[in-house]
Amino acid sequence: MISKKQIKFINSLKYNKYRLKYNCFIAEGEHVINEFINSGFTIESLFLSSSISTNNSLLDEDTLLLDLKFDSYMVPEKDFKKISCLKTPSGCLAVIKKPDRFFKDLDLLEQNQVILLDSISDPGNMGTIIRTADWYGFKNIYVSENSVDVYSPKVVQATMGSLSRVKVFRLSSEFLLKKLKEQNFLCYATTLKGNNIYQIQEKNKCVLVFGNESHGVDEKLLSLIDEEISIPKKNIYIDSLNVSVAFGIILSEFR
Repeated sequence: MISKKQIKFINSLKYNKYRLKYNCFIAEGEHVINEFINSGFTIESLFLSSSISTNNSLLDEDTLLLDLKFDSYMVPEKDFKKISCLKTPSGCLAVIKKPDRFFKDLDLLEQNQVILLDSISDPGNMGTIIRTADWYGFKNIYVSENSVDVYSPKVVQATMGSLSRVKVFRLSSEFLLKKLKEQNFLCYATTLKGNNIYQIQEKNKCVLVFGNESHGVDEKLLSLIDEEISIPKKNIYIDSLNVSVAFGIILSEFR
């Protein structure tokens, strides 16, 4: 069973204020939860709907449902709907401890290409970007302090488990770019008037900066940029691309 107090606590984690307070986030769905389990995240508690299929992998005898390190609960379907963030509840929800993420200058030396997301505000875009970065083998992503929280339920869901593998660091965009330039990284910013990405010669030891969906890269950052880049278009009537779509195209070229 699940108590009213637990329902209130889980629902509070849908808001950044309480994710910061309790240092936890929620993830839903068999696949997503298993990705966090397999990546060594600390599972605080697991909630399974009483209507969940018996062939769900979270119910296998080798899964953490039988692990004594955390609490697990079978929840009536009507109560599970109260805690789920999905229109069609998946039947399994986990409360997971947020990992500690500390920026270190030395980490940059181990990276050939760096991704910086400046003021990305849409959860769906952020989640898709993280998932795409995971596809291309990126282990780290840096996001500005005013970007959407990557542990919001919508972002976690959109990553489809990639957040369990990609480390996300939140810090000042200006601070990071200055650090990168000190280490002789080339700084590329994606803009509508930038140079053709297919003509860029130097793709090693560089940072790719992607800006806000509506306003692009912050003007204050452009003074730190070595070159603006853009995806060439064939139709003059299309004014822009979705940032997550542009992200995938540009990473395909750079990777």
